[in-house]
Amino acid sequence: MSTTTILLDINLGIPRVNSHGYLDSTALKALKQVQRDEFAYRPPVYLCSPYYGDIEANVRLP
Repeated sequence: MSTTTILLDINLGIPRVNSHGYLDSTALKALKQVQRDEFAYRPPVYLCSPYYGDIEANVRLP
């Protein structure tokens, strides 16, 4: 294992440098594009709250 710290892009988790420690912008751009394509569609998520409506009745202790 090398003592060189691999810098990671915090948002994407893609290493910015190659195994020798040099910036590898071509690979970074390509991997970012692949990741954008993979996560381009995200289905809608609906959140339902059991406490919607009558707040007093919902928080009343039994």
